[in-house]
Amino acid sequence: MENEAWELLKQAHGLLMQGDASVAHPLFFVARLSFMIEASHSQWIVATAAAMGFSSALRAIDLQCEAAGRPFPEELRPAIQAMADAAGYVAHRSGVPLAGCILAESLTNQMFGDRLRAREISAIIGRRNPRKELRRIYRTLQGMAATSQAALAGSANAAAAPRHELRRMVEAMLLDDLRAGAAQSSEAYVLTAAGPVHAVHGASFTRRSVIYLTPGPDAGAAIRLEAPETGRQLCESIELPGLSLNALDAQARTVRDVLSSGEKRVRVRNEAVTEALQKAAETVWQPVLEAWPDLMGTKVALVPLGKCALLPLYTALIGDTPVCAIMDLTIVPSGDSLMLAAMWPRPDDGKVFVAADPWFGSKEIPVTVREAQNVAALLEVRPRILRWPSGAAPEGESDESDRLRGVYEFLDPALGAPDLGTDGDLVGELAKAGLVHLACHGHPNPQDPLRSALLLGRPLELSVLLNQDLRPGATVVLSACQLADIGTEFAAEQLGFPAALLAMGARSVIGALWRIPDSDAMVTFMMDLHRNLRSHPPSVALGQAIGQACAEGQRATVWAPFAHFGA
Repeated sequence: MENEAWELLKQAHGLLMQGDASVAHPLFFVARLSFMIEASHSQWIVATAAAMGFSSALRAIDLQCEAAGRPFPEELRPAIQAMADAAGYVAHRSGVPLAGCILAESLTNQMFGDRLRAREISAIIGRRNPRKELRRIYRTLQGMAATSQAALAGSANAAAAPRHELRRMVEAMLLDDLRAGAAQSSEAYVLTAAGPVHAVHGASFTRRSVIYLTPGPDAGAAIRLEAPETGRQLCESIELPGLSLNALDAQARTVRDVLSSGEKRVRVRNEAVTEALQKAAETVWQPVLEAWPDLMGTKVALVPLGKCALLPLYTALIGDTPVCAIMDLTIVPSGDSLMLAAMWPRPDDGKVFVAADPWFGSKEIPVTVREAQNVAALLEVRPRILRWPSGAAPEGESDESDRLRGVYEFLDPALGAPDLGTDGDLVGELAKAGLVHLACHGHPNPQDPLRSALLLGRPLELSVLLNQDLRPGATVVLSACQLADIGTEFAAEQLGFPAALLAMGARSVIGALWRIPDSDAMVTFMMDLHRNLRSHPPSVALGQAIGQACAEGQRATVWAPFAHFGA
């Protein structure tokens, strides 16, 4: 271990924690360089300390920009994503997995983070007492940390001393944030706390085990975070040998290449999807459940970092059963978003909005209209059909041919778009409903994610939606293509319709990772989902619908793309 690098990082980090913001930008770049060098030489502890310094510098820069009313520097985001792709795994290898949680939360808490915090400040204060809950968590963790520190102090292993020092530093950071939040006269501090404070709070409030999946250069890791009151170890981790960055790229391409190639054979598509489900189980769920069998049948929140979000983690096959059918599973962009989404009570006034549009140009998906009509009839509301299909399915095709929802080419807003009023009219209707169902084309834009769009009358871009608040606690069902793809260009919480809709006030979002078929089988699946929603929370309702479709032999292309996001 290089003592000089270790001491320099500690000094810079200490100055930052004392309020010396002048070191933030230098520490950002120096810590990143140190991380790259030390990680490449398997100096896991120093590399983790460098990553912690980087995350603290990032937080300071973010706060500086907020105080000055400036946007966060876009040129820094690629460095953040590069760190997010590897820092969690390095923390796992250092033997201090709690550092991985802190890094995951700090590196994903950008762009939508301020919106989430501002929303919680306006809605939660006065309805709950978050400081009281944080004081309870703090007292429990303080006792756990004292026990841990006593054990470390009694260790005579000199080689382990650097790891012990890093662990003490990480635990102290978490306790400092919890203590500050619990002691503040203003409850607003609770809403701007750093590190995994919100993740710990979210695990406690939702009674879910929080599992971070982090890739690495040659392997990845799963980091498990538990609420203190469970009596389990707060944080532990395991190696996932198949979760390397190269392996993730290969797995993600398996399905996407087939679905975007124009392949018309349903059997070929179904085989590609099934292979992806089996591979996701082999890579993630089999080692996770072997190490932690107590997770079976419980409530789990999965936080996939970086390219892990491209895997079908929600519907991976354990034997012949989707994992979401054997546990109450949800996927969240961060522990922060889990806690904030969970704070919203679900609306109970029955306000529903159902809409469909078979538009884009000649690429009609007429079954979307039938889907919206059937769902609306079940929910006893009138659907909004933004355009009627021109006729039956093209000659030689049937519902069994798997016409796919989704458009990838350049969007001309005038092509095939009728005069349906302003975007604000539609978004305003969305904002009033506690349950939203949209059946339409989707247009993912990985290069400029905020321009990803739902094709409802015209391209309804993510950037437009972010100007509107949803009904607090709403459930949103996106029966459109590939809009649950969180993205891979920046840290996970920044991108994707699920993260955006959670930031807008939704509690639950159901969406698809891949293009989905425009078929009668999709209508049946959506009807089953909405029947389940009458008596179960969305994460359970979706898991049951997927489990039923799988058990009845329905093609995987129908149910496998879907996942539940939120609380």
